[in-house]
Amino acid sequence: MSFPAFGVDLNPDGVSRFSSAPPSTLTSLTDSDVDDMAAQLGVVDMVAGVEGVEFPPGTSQVKWASGIVTMEPWITPIGQDGPDVLGVRSMASAPDISQIESKDSFVYIFDIRDLCKNVDDPDLEDRTTVVQLIKDKISRGIPVLVRGFPLPSIEWDFSSVNRMKGSLLNPVSIQEARLRMASETYTKSPVADLHLELKLGDFIAAATEPDSEDSPKMCGNLLDSYSVDWSAMPWVIADINEQATAVYQNRRDWHIRLNKNAKGKEIAEPETFSGPQSMHPDGWQLQMWDLFTHGGFFTRIHHDAAGAGTWMAIRVGGKMWTLVDVSQQGIRSRDRLVDRFYHATDLFTGTPSQPVPHKAVTVCLQRGDILIQPPNIMHCVYTPVKSIATGGHFYMYSSMHLTEFGCRVDHRKGGWTTNQVHPGASRLMINMALALPNFSDKPMLKIPFLGLARLILDRDAYEPSLDGVGTARYYPQDIQHREELGELDKAKKIIQAVLEANNIPLSQVDILLQSLGRDYKDPGDEQVDLSCLREWDTIRVDEDYRQVLKDVVWFEQQKVSAAAASGAGKVARQRLREAIQLEKHSIRGKSSNN
Repeated sequence: MSFPAFGVDLNPDGVSRFSSAPPSTLTSLTDSDVDDMAAQLGVVDMVAGVEGVEFPPGTSQVKWASGIVTMEPWITPIGQDGPDVLGVRSMASAPDISQIESKDSFVYIFDIRDLCKNVDDPDLEDRTTVVQLIKDKISRGIPVLVRGFPLPSIEWDFSSVNRMKGSLLNPVSIQEARLRMASETYTKSPVADLHLELKLGDFIAAATEPDSEDSPKMCGNLLDSYSVDWSAMPWVIADINEQATAVYQNRRDWHIRLNKNAKGKEIAEPETFSGPQSMHPDGWQLQMWDLFTHGGFFTRIHHDAAGAGTWMAIRVGGKMWTLVDVSQQGIRSRDRLVDRFYHATDLFTGTPSQPVPHKAVTVCLQRGDILIQPPNIMHCVYTPVKSIATGGHFYMYSSMHLTEFGCRVDHRKGGWTTNQVHPGASRLMINMALALPNFSDKPMLKIPFLGLARLILDRDAYEPSLDGVGTARYYPQDIQHREELGELDKAKKIIQAVLEANNIPLSQVDILLQSLGRDYKDPGDEQVDLSCLREWDTIRVDEDYRQVLKDVVWFEQQKVSAAAASGAGKVARQRLREAIQLEKHSIRGKSSNN
């Protein structure tokens, strides 16, 4: 069914300002469905006070499947709705998360207050239960919506943002909706890029500035402004950031591939260094960042780059977030599934598209929600009011099969399917392989391990495609590049050792990951044994450390004994001196008496 043309009258002039969404291949809602949901949910007000402040007067409104009403994107080509408006109307017609039966939803929802006695400081049992639940869902490609966990709030004002980022004078690069519209609409666009550079304070002020011919209003998105203050990271996220744990576990290991042509190749002993000397800043910046977005900005459908999982939490404002689970129904080839991801970028553009079996659902993210996405979830986002959100990317061992496929999508179609590049991600994956000896006392799921194996053994097959942007460049003399190559050499040896110990030929690695099977997201139950890594040199320690302690204890005892003996000698000598003195007095006394 098509999205209903709502005729609710909210204007004193009697003109309805609700827009009708185009037919959607992903939903079938009726007027009564939407009205019932609005009554049940207690609809969030997203329009009060924004017209004439964040949005120009007269901006149209749209009603979402949940009953929520928002303003539409206000930057459009003259006389046309434009792709942003059409895209948001299409999003609005997708089912809301709260209307789908849990058994039919591909998003798992829970209120953390039901599982933790103390959300802010849970005991170990509660914390372990929640984290394991999240890991299990993410490893199976299931997004998780955690409710009842508000991050520290922040206001959209100069004082709050200055405290958060340190200075309002700092330059930022933003995506701007008017520039994007011009580049897409006009054959000879006056701009070649959709980015603007300005001071952070000017961007904050622009959210509420009026629109005029002399001073056109801006609609921008400050993407991935990495976080300065990490105290806002929820513990549920810190515990799934397994790439960060891996980097920590490798902190003492320094691997570098020497330049064979360099003169004087001798270097200081590795023990004199404390781990890697140079890492791309993206490797830690991607773990936590802040989003500052003006009301009315529409982020087109995409999946997040480099096979990363993603988490997102609202600090102030809200976002309409539509998730799409790209279906593998009817196909068995990985290449065909990659093509399906590519064609999914036509969804929510307002243009007719082929009927597809993809599942889609919209979540109204507000403060108190944490959305955790596994790799490969396509999504588009509309920000109906000025908003600040904090989020980040993560990698988990049990979802490396999803990461491997996401990187493959980037390799073939990255110029179309994602909106970001993460040059530091590859080294994080290498570090995850390097850290495997630390887990030699426990098995690892086989399919995720094979995903990691492919990423390490055949890295060039996953180099992202950046059509029109260029490709990554490496300089052979650069220490960062040579360290990464040295780490890669070591990681390959670790992967090969595990494959050999578990009797897995390289051909099986390729076969398992080239065939989709029933569900490419399923990590399976089969495991690989990592015990072959127990004696690996990166975790080897002095096995005689107890003897060292015994030697120290023995030495201390000898010192005490020697001190005691020395003390006894001193007492004896002192007594002898006293006896001699006494004898002398006695002799003198006898002489005087005579």
